[in-house]
Amino acid sequence: MNTESDNSKQALLVDDNATNIALASALLKKFGFVVATALDGSKAIDESKRQRFDIILMDCLMPLMDGYEATRGIRADPGNPNTGTPIIALTGNASEDDRDLCIASGMSDYLEKPLRPANLTDMLKKWAGYGV
Repeated sequence: MNTESDNSKQALLVDDNATNIALASALLKKFGFVVATALDGSKAIDESKRQRFDIILMDCLMPLMDGYEATRGIRADPGNPNTGTPIIALTGNASEDDRDLCIASGMSDYLEKPLRPANLTDMLKKWAGYGV
């Protein structure tokens, strides 16, 4: 549930690592985003059905359901308000093959972990209208 005004940017952060969630969440909040979180792909799909987000940051490798499958699930559900929302992969693997896998699964772009504030800022500007 959001406590900020309706003008706030909304982000869904999906990662199974509590430290990653805390760090990325702090950065997003610093940039003025209201942040919802999910610990696996299945919970991400559930959360994405509840409200429209401006951006989704999705870890690729998680237990139960990975980020690739979750992204495909969000994109394939015509009733999901986030079928067209930018989904940015969060990955520790930055090879071209990994990038191609992210894009093939329906992700819009990708960020290498650990997250760097400047890289996240660039991604938010590109995909969520941050700073516009």
